[in-house]
Amino acid sequence: MLRNNTSAEFIFALLQELSHAQAELFASVLWSLWKSRNLQLWQNEVETLQAIVARAQKLCAAVKICVQQCADWAESMAETNHGRLKCNIDASFSEALNCVGFGFCIRNEFGEFIRARTMWSNPVCPSDVGEALGLSYAIRWVHELQLNNVDFELDAKTVVDYFN
Repeated sequence: MLRNNTSAEFIFALLQELSHAQAELFASVLWSLWKSRNLQLWQNEVETLQAIVARAQKLCAAVKICVQQCADWAESMAETNHGRLKCNIDASFSEALNCVGFGFCIRNEFGEFIRARTMWSNPVCPSDVGEALGLSYAIRWVHELQLNNVDFELDAKTVVDYFN
């Protein structure tokens, strides 16, 4: 694990070694640290380590409740999408950084995580163009992964309407 070159590689290698519950908590703590840093940076609020960990534990508990409540929905989706994958695509836009961020998440028919990717490009562009670019990048990525039977899901109505 110490041979990894980047923080991301180290974190993903560590996640592979942890149990499912430990990985959930670790990822939640990372998110909570990020949130704490933003609170300090943007609102000048300083949090204790206990508050950061407590927020992460609360998040894990909330996710477990949500997963439990969504079990019936996932089962009904599995019946209609048997054998298919779903790639959720989203874009974010930063005028300040002059860039567009893209996030892709692939899940199986049961809603279980398969793979994810993030990337960015510049300059910033109109939202419909950015969302369409996100779809294009996601299609290329899925092609590189040699995946079949993939449904793409976007929240950009203009782009979705164009392809439907």
